[in-house]
Amino acid sequence: MNYQKMLPIPLLLCAMVAIAAPTAARAAGEYHITRDTALASLKSSIRQAISMIEAKEYVPFLQRFVRPADMEALLNDCETLEQCAEQFAMEKAEILLQVLKKTKNRKPRMNRKASTATFTIPSPGEGKTSITWEQVQGVWYIRN
Repeated sequence: MNYQKMLPIPLLLCAMVAIAAPTAARAAGEYHITRDTALASLKSSIRQAISMIEAKEYVPFLQRFVRPADMEALLNDCETLEQCAEQFAMEKAEILLQVLKKTKNRKPRMNRKASTATFTIPSPGEGKTSITWEQVQGVWYIRN
């Protein structure tokens, strides 16, 4: 059998599969995979935030969940990150913990263009009615 004559057939099939694969992936829901991956990553970040607040790890919490663009403004309000953490512990930690617990099993409104996810807070009581997260370079931060 002459294998040199048969070689072009498998190569042609490989080329056809390579061309058709991206179209098939989109048809099969490739875009949902991206969204689902972002949602899974967000849910993981929410669990991590809850754990850090419950453990009273306020300095690491602020380092991890304050957007880099907001860190300078935060440090303008207090002299050191430790002072910011003390202020956060006294004024906002418990409220944020309750909000995160209320939203951890809810589905957010995702905005892919802005890389944000907004949760409506069920029965917020006093204060905000939603919480928005923003993804910056693959990392989720609390925006408000």
